[in-house]
Amino acid sequence: MGESEEKERIKTFKSLLGADVALFLIDAARLKEFPGEEEYLNAVFNHFRNSLSNMKDRILDDGKKLEQFPRLWIIALTKADLLPEMTVGDFQDLVIQKSAAELNELREVLSSFIVSDDALSIDDYVLLSSAKFASGKIDPRNQKGIDILLPLATLLPVERFLKWNKLKLLPMRLLSKKFAQLVMPFMQQKLPKLVKKLPLHKNQKIINGAVALIPTIAEMALDDLLELKSEALEEHEFYVALMADFMTKLKVAESEHVFAEGQL
Repeated sequence: MGESEEKERIKTFKSLLGADVALFLIDAARLKEFPGEEEYLNAVFNHFRNSLSNMKDRILDDGKKLEQFPRLWIIALTKADLLPEMTVGDFQDLVIQKSAAELNELREVLSSFIVSDDALSIDDYVLLSSAKFASGKIDPRNQKGIDILLPLATLLPVERFLKWNKLKLLPMRLLSKKFAQLVMPFMQQKLPKLVKKLPLHKNQKIINGAVALIPTIAEMALDDLLELKSEALEEHEFYVALMADFMTKLKVAESEHVFAEGQL
């Protein structure tokens, strides 16, 4: 790899450090090409691990570990329509069976980048497909996982940070910073008129209220979530409705074997 290409790779990786969630992409087309799936899977995990190791000294200033870094790495099977019989559980079992050692080695490298390195997960899995391709036809109505990308990027990290904090894996200082970074921009994007009308202390109440709801709605059954969303819309509590809607999408994806949330 040339020096300019290496600089560009480091620049690209640094631009991703502001995210809290990263998708680790496994290509279903490539997976089908290899008779022994572990050959492809191990090559992907090892290549990324080695790339991270090689970049580490140029990412960490004076070796100082990072507070801001993607702490949730979701392993995603792209072009999942090419393996229509594979559920997310099948995919998870395949990765663990074939590449458990490689995943552990990757986790060690990722941990070396961050403070509070126990607050790190590579245990979530998702199937992704933008359309179904068959007999030369494209059916964009038959998608997998696309509708949960926003909940995965916004709701899931807040829920996970709360769990880590409860287990004393993530300091309250970092937790508070994460909420400000995640929840308020989310509210500004989805409810801009409401946020603009409210003074700063009211906005903070929105953040606190939204965060306080998450552990509760995470434990709710699907029917209860749908009822909560309906009631929230009637009461014009739009941030509650959004949280309920996002959690509903995640739970539906789990029930349809498209998403598997890691266990702490």
